[in-house]
Amino acid sequence: MMRVIRLVLLCLAVIVCQNTVGEHLVVPGTYASIQAAIDNAVPGDSIEVQAGIYEETLLFKEGIELKGAGPESTIVRVASTDGVVLQVKDAASGSISGFTFAHSDTASLNPNLEDLPDAMDVSNSRVEIRNCILGPSAGCGIAVRENSDGSVVECRAEGNCRGGIYVRGEGTQAKLLRNACSNNHWGGICLTKGAKAVAEENSCLNNNRWGVYVLNRGTSIELKNNIITGNTGPGILIDKWANGVVVGNTCSNNEENGIFFRLAATGAVTGNICENNTWNGIVVQSLATDSAVQ
Repeated sequence: MMRVIRLVLLCLAVIVCQNTVGEHLVVPGTYASIQAAIDNAVPGDSIEVQAGIYEETLLFKEGIELKGAGPESTIVRVASTDGVVLQVKDAASGSISGFTFAHSDTASLNPNLEDLPDAMDVSNSRVEIRNCILGPSAGCGIAVRENSDGSVVECRAEGNCRGGIYVRGEGTQAKLLRNACSNNHWGGICLTKGAKAVAEENSCLNNNRWGVYVLNRGTSIELKNNIITGNTGPGILIDKWANGVVVGNTCSNNEENGIFFRLAATGAVTGNICENNTWNGIVVQSLATDSAVQ
């Protein structure tokens, strides 16, 4: 009897292990469209999207791995009137890698208009985005918001009508690692409204307004070993009661200040290289500012 029970338990364990191994879905192949594959996937499944241009908007599903053949090869592109290219909502886990997400009509848009859709929107989710090109888009390359905890790693946010990477909202946090944010109409990286982020080894180059902009009470960022250069405005701007720890960055050839703390911003500035900026290297210009500069 005990031998039979053990055999039954062993069989059940094998069945459970088999059921926890996700399916591998291929587009095109298993499904004709990316969204069809996402709709039919379950947590633990992986979706491999082969090289090609896909004209569809996407809604991500929790717990899956969505993987393209590389951002130069697997391109998801729609008109801005179709909205956000990839929306990630209420996903407690998951990963996305190897895609370009873009709008096809950015050349004809007015970047000063409000409420233009982003290439990727992440809300109330905990996901990793890796090795993607985010843009050009009508809005930002990626917006991380509404209590999300996101990681954006080794991506390129470029040519967007607004910002490259935008993190906003109390309860939202992000890790930004080794990304390149360039040639965006507003700026490279922006944090607002109580968001928190760690940004390390990113580059913010040739953006139209700023390299990094952090503002509002409760908003905070740790900036370490980033390269901020060639931006039309300041390289790094910590503003309006925000907090910034700025360590080991290179801020050069920006058309205003290299590092600028303004309007009661707080934080620390240590070991940065600020050279060849049009105005000044490091400026702390605020009453009631508690900032240490070394």
